[in-house]
Amino acid sequence: MPSFRYIATDADGNRVSGECEAASVDDAVAQLEMSGFHLFNLEPVVVQFAPGHSESGSDDPQRRKLFSTSDLDQVTERIGELAQAGLPLITGLRALGEEVTDSRLKRTLNDFSRRLESGESLDQVLRAHRRNVPEHLNGLILAGLQTNQLGLMIERYVSFVQNSSEVRRKVWLSLAYPLVLIFATLGFAFAFSYFVVPQFRPLYYGFDMELPVLTKLTLDAADAIVEIGFYLAIATTVFVVGGWIGLGLLAGPAMRSRLVGIVPIVGPLFRYAALSRYCQLLGLLVEHRIILPDALRLAGSGSGDANLREGSMLLSEDVSHGIPLEDASRSRPHFPSSLINVFRWERRDAAFSDALYSSAEIYAAMAKTQTGMVAVVCEPLLLIGVGAFMLFSIVALFLPLINLLNDLS
Repeated sequence: MPSFRYIATDADGNRVSGECEAASVDDAVAQLEMSGFHLFNLEPVVVQFAPGHSESGSDDPQRRKLFSTSDLDQVTERIGELAQAGLPLITGLRALGEEVTDSRLKRTLNDFSRRLESGESLDQVLRAHRRNVPEHLNGLILAGLQTNQLGLMIERYVSFVQNSSEVRRKVWLSLAYPLVLIFATLGFAFAFSYFVVPQFRPLYYGFDMELPVLTKLTLDAADAIVEIGFYLAIATTVFVVGGWIGLGLLAGPAMRSRLVGIVPIVGPLFRYAALSRYCQLLGLLVEHRIILPDALRLAGSGSGDANLREGSMLLSEDVSHGIPLEDASRSRPHFPSSLINVFRWERRDAAFSDALYSSAEIYAAMAKTQTGMVAVVCEPLLLIGVGAFMLFSIVALFLPLINLLNDLS
């Protein structure tokens, strides 16, 4: 049952404070007034996790994520629809279990509904499936249970999931076309070298022609692509993947994430998207009265960005030792100055969460703007490069024939 902290005066006019358990705020007020108290303040007890302990079991080295992000987003959205429609959670979970296609997810949802139907609380069910639920979502649900605002929490979390998915979708769509062009160009180069160039080689040698420099370069490049192109592609893939893993091992995932963020045009896409997700999730955690050190840790783990995750863990430690959030963040390279300025609102709960929500919208808008930059800058450059490559290859092959026709005429 949720707990509430109260400040009041008793029948003798003495100021008293304490905690009481009640099903809702109205029940808590009625309970205290019946005891003869005159209330000054009443607020839900905030959710607090033990230091170094994760309610979702993230401290377990054997922890594994059972479901993909899309699966969890789908389930969260559907549970939010059930909450908004006021439908029974057990019936809705059972119906949702019949709809999903993933067998593991189906089994988990059926177990959810069976446990709830047998009389277990949602808190107990979540703890039993803590490996399947993201840490930040588990914390929010526990907060919603303790403050008796589970429906509102789910509704806000669904909005967070939808916004994050929309930003992520726009980011990857903006990169899809340039990536397709690059791979199409590589495929054209291999097909051109393997099928087209060999058709011209006997013709050149049959007429004992003096080949122009451009033609010689094209023939030599085609020979190299046919002979070592496959091995070169494998070596390049190994180099890129190995470099990515090695950079993470040597410099750390957080530093690698910051280095990716400074890559022109593409880097800001991922940085702004991660900041938008981080700010919206932190605002949601603060709004539901999860204490700031835990809110920072949970927001970092839910941001999906190694840089923000590491920075949030460090901020959580500093804040738990009494250092103001703004001062702690200024000594960290993980956060932009625009977000550090928002951290100065930490002691104003409602204003702080509103400022974080506004920042999330701003970063999301910046990410969407950056996707336009990819379309404006990268795509034309790639198209020009592809066109120039094709034109150069065709001219290089036909140039000896043009010279031959000129000599014969």
